[in-house]
Amino acid sequence: MVQFLGPTWPARKRVLWAAGCCRLVANHFPDEPAREMVRVAQRQANGRYTGRQLAILRPSLASDLGRYPEPLRPVLDHLVWAGNQDRMLPFIGAYRQYAESLGRCPVETLDSMARILREVVPYPGPEHQPVIPPVALTANGGAAPQVADTIRCEGTYQELPCLADALDEGGCEDWGLLSHLRDSTIRHLPGCWAVDAVLGLN
Repeated sequence: MVQFLGPTWPARKRVLWAAGCCRLVANHFPDEPAREMVRVAQRQANGRYTGRQLAILRPSLASDLGRYPEPLRPVLDHLVWAGNQDRMLPFIGAYRQYAESLGRCPVETLDSMARILREVVPYPGPEHQPVIPPVALTANGGAAPQVADTIRCEGTYQELPCLADALDEGGCEDWGLLSHLRDSTIRHLPGCWAVDAVLGLN
């Protein structure tokens, strides 16, 4: 995990992975402000805040961290500070400890973290980038990027097969990309590598 989410990988991906993990246990967080930190992290990673808004919001969230006990505090700390690489290892250890304190099996916890990692990082690793012909992005009036942007902004991941069809019709033949978009067994999340690839965000 650390190899895939290391210093060469965008902080945005590290934040979205961490937020995806937190969403699995957020219903156990002690209060709504803690859950809001997860939502803020996802919005920030997807460019929903201006720099000025973040400058106001982040210190406010950080000041609330002290009231949360270990191991939840370092979990939330990683989200507040937008995926700082120095906080990655503490986050992984704290998240595993917190999930297991809720009765989660250690193997189950690691498996869920790995599944979310595969959702935000292209398979088989960060160095792999899907092959999308430029014509696939401009075909039918730029249908594929428009659909992808709607999915990213509105969270309508049930529309991913429509995105696959738009790419397919435009001449995209990347099997890994198309199959990921059409796989209904995957829990798709903000930061989905396939959607990001279409939008040039990987």
